[in-house]
This record gives sequence, C-alpha cells and structure tokens, in this order.
Amino acid sequence: MAIHEMSFTRLLDAPADKLFRCWTTPDLMKQWFAPKPYTTAVAQVDLRPGGASRVVMKSPEGQEIPCPGQYLEVVPNRKLVFTDAFTGDWIPVDGAPFMVASVTFEPEGDKTRYTATVRHWSEADRAKHEQMGFYPIGVPVETFIICWTWDTYLGHQAYEEGADACVSSWRRAAPDTYPTLAKAGGNYLNSQLSKIEARQDGYHEAITLDSLGFVSEGSGENLFLVRDNVLHTSPIAAGILHGITRDTVIRLARDLGYEVREQNIPREMLYLADEVFFCGTAAEVTPHV
Repeated sequence: MAIHEMSFTRLLDAPADKLFRCWTTPDLMKQWFAPKPYTTAVAQVDLRPGGASRVVMKSPEGQEIPCPGQYLEVVPNRKLVFTDAFTGDWIPVDGAPFMVASVTFEPEGDKTRYTATVRHWSEADRAKHEQMGFYPIGVPVETFIICWTWDTYLGHQAYEEGADACVSSWRRAAPDTYPTLAKAGGNYLNSQLSKIEARQDGYHEAITLDSLGFVSEGSGENLFLVRDNVLHTSPIAAGILHGITRDTVIRLARDLGYEVREQNIPREMLYLADEVFFCGTAAEVTPHV
C-alpha cells in the first residue's frame, strides 16, 4: 500500500455494469452517496477525463456540504479515477486538495470484485479520513452540558404507590461486548428497547437480566431488593452502570448497620423479595410494586 493510502476490496453480488451505473447515474447516486441521516441533494456528472463531478450532501438540519471534483480517468464499467484537486476542465480547486480516489469493477463470474482506493495529499489528511469511520483515536472531543427542568422520572404516583415493572425480553450486554460501565450514549439503545417494550405492555419500567439470566438493573436505574432484612444488589459484572446513587445507597445502608450483598441475583428473587426499589440520578429512590 502506498503512503497516505486507504483501500478496501469487496466481492459484491452484482454485475459490474450495474455497480458502475450506481457511481455515474445522478438519480442512483442520490440514493446511496451520503451516509444517513444525511441526504444527497445534488449529483451532477460530466463523465469524461477533465469532466466535473459535483455532489452536494445535506445534513438533517439543512446544512449543505459541497463535494466538487473532476474525473481523471473513465473506463466504462471497469474503472473511475477522480480528485478534488480540480473542479472540472482542469480548473484548480479554491483551497487545499484532499485526495485522489479510484474505484475498480472486476467481473468474477456473475459477481464483481469491487475495490475503492484513496490516496491523500498528506498523512494528516489520511488520518482525518480514517477518523470519519470507526477509528476514534485523535478525534477532537466536544462536551456539552445541557440543563433543563426534569419532572419525576417514573411519575409522582410512583413515589407513593410504587412503580409497576416487568422483566424485559431484552438482555443487558455480555461483559465482552462493550464497556457497560461507561455512561456512553450508544449504551442506551438497549435501555430504549427495554423501556419501549415495558411501556407498550402497560408498565412504568423494565427490569433487565444480564447475559446469563441474572437480574441486572432497570432501563435507566440500578435495582435493589430486600430479603430478610438484607439488602441485595447486582454486581458490576452483571452489565450494570456503576451508578453514583447506587454507591450512595450502599454506603448509607452500611453506615446504618444493614448488611449489603453485591452478588448475582436469580430472577425468582424478584418475586420472593420483601421490598424492591430503583435508584438513580433521575429516578432518585423509587419503590417497585
């Protein structure tokens, strides 16, 4: 691989001429070129060496992102080479160029060996392109702190009468999938699915099990249960968030002389418990009935 280069190859279940059309027919380019939720508002091609390629992507907020370029080589149904160094008819781009790219379409029976290669002007450009995918090292981090009035998370009635909860069919992630101890946005998809299921079935909240079938936590809260005057809660290995409120409850309970056990909790303990309650920053401490 050449310096500053990125490349990948796939064997696609489609003929080369159809893949070539997807790259060169404006109406087809509009269907796939921009990664969702972005859309392709404009796709114009002048399919010849020196011909212009103009694509404009649009963000969900309406921001337009122009992507001007020029074809350097065109071999019908076999190869395209293009660059952002020119805007058509060899007119230099206004600003620093980024890359030269090629896509090739090699027939293999009724399939096509598809290869996309990008050669960048600098290592910094290559790193920037790589960071657009799933390699986050070196990507700038932006932090937002948003404040708003938060109503009672599970409803005012839950504090007085308890919250109705069900055991969700959605399991918490296994320890070797992603770091559940991290309070990361992507981790909440599992919680959303559990919460939606619970609400659609007429409950306030969901109780999730871990990958082994032991009790984990609520969709957005940690869970405690009381049995014979002993406080039980799931260990951090059960796919839970290591919550601040959970830690506070444990410390206060031990300071008050209660025995607290962090251990695997079988599902049937939910039905044998004397008391069950949720806790979290939003939920505070809410009883379950």
